[in-house]
Amino acid sequence: MIIVSNKKCGSFTGDLLVVLVAQGDADLVPVDSLFHPYLDLPVKEKDFSGKEGETYLVYSDSGLECRRILFVGVGEDREDLE
Repeated sequence: MIIVSNKKCGSFTGDLLVVLVAQGDADLVPVDSLFHPYLDLPVKEKDFSGKEGETYLVYSDSGLECRRILFVGVGEDREDLE
């Protein structure tokens, strides 16, 4: 089952949380600071940039209730996703 929600990310308790990330935002400012520990190194090493269709899966650790986080690149910053 897929559920779309506008809950705060830190309170999500499902198996997989999907986070949309815009390309070219070097500091990933639009992404909740909760996710910076998961994205800082992959972005620095150029393993993830937010390019359209790009994905990066991680298993969450303490601090989040969800089991996995899937970061999905959406390409250039798009206002229709805000």
